[in-house]
Amino acid sequence: MDIQIRGVELTFDGEASKGPFMRMPTSCATGTSLGRINSWDAPDVFSQLTHTFTPTGCDSLPFAPKADGSLGSPEQLLDGDFPPLSTTLRLDPEGAALNRAEVTLPTSIAPNQAALMRACLRPQADATACPESSRMGTAIIDSPLQAEPVRGPVYLAFNTPAPLPGLMVVLPPPVDLRIDAVVETGAFGVRNVFPTNPDLPLRSFTLEFFGGPDGILQLTEDLCGPRTPTSITAKLTSHSGKVSEFQQELVTPGCDPRARVKLRKTKVGWSLVAVLTAARRGPDITSARVTLPKPLRRGKRPPRVHVDGSKTPAGRPKRAVKPRLGDGARRVKIVWRGLKVKRGKKLRRTVPVPVRMVDERGKTFALRMRVPRG
Repeated sequence: MDIQIRGVELTFDGEASKGPFMRMPTSCATGTSLGRINSWDAPDVFSQLTHTFTPTGCDSLPFAPKADGSLGSPEQLLDGDFPPLSTTLRLDPEGAALNRAEVTLPTSIAPNQAALMRACLRPQADATACPESSRMGTAIIDSPLQAEPVRGPVYLAFNTPAPLPGLMVVLPPPVDLRIDAVVETGAFGVRNVFPTNPDLPLRSFTLEFFGGPDGILQLTEDLCGPRTPTSITAKLTSHSGKVSEFQQELVTPGCDPRARVKLRKTKVGWSLVAVLTAARRGPDITSARVTLPKPLRRGKRPPRVHVDGSKTPAGRPKRAVKPRLGDGARRVKIVWRGLKVKRGKKLRRTVPVPVRMVDERGKTFALRMRVPRG
């Protein structure tokens, strides 16, 4: 039986059973939709129809991205070493989407000249077929469009007309997307520029670069030095036209001090033990403070403090211990016994304990340790 179809109407709801199903572009530029159909009798012949529309209200979408990251490792800290680098841009998937991204690295790192010699050649880059030897890291994109974050390789490649090789991010199916970046160098240091990105909702965009002799970066000064720059500068532009510029200090794992805190129940009350340690090749700790969790108060016993193995007077603080560290310390141990739970308060299974440290570089570490009670 021949059936003549005169029209098909499809209506997609903006909301599905588990949340938003479709969304409008976050750019208010004119968009074009395209429809193509064929027939059983002439499957190779298509008819098509286009329709244009212009979204409105894009300037009302929020755009307040943030960033974080880390530079170096305990084995890669000195001038001439090859540090790993990780940077993450964090965005609101309900706001305006990221279009252009410019991230300038601290002047304490420069390109590794040996790695530049392994850049993917232009014909290989044009075919998106770069060898593994030109891979310099991994990209991770987290989007509500995917159930899990998507990971893909980052290659150093001659992927643009620029004289220097750039970065080429290749995300595998089901995303199946290639994103190219230009690498700029100058007195400002090294800058990675992604000129355009798809108008898609993102939670985060991470670039992780390998460290070691095969890494793409090289330190030009000791990473743990008191005046070594460790901040990135970001200039991010949304599809709605909004621009956000800011600086973000990077974590330096090989230089930063560490803290361990324990909380135990004893016969005379609760006991808190905090151990603050400078990194093996990092700067000394010059200032420290450990504050009791809110549900606890001091008892009759004062805290005991040992700085680099020597007992140090702690006084009788009410809530926060601030040991005297002199010219600096490598290890600080605080033991505060006989703590009591405040009347009307309860101690949860996991208790936040504020810890604050400053090292010789003047870098401040304000931590909120989540400590399981014992």
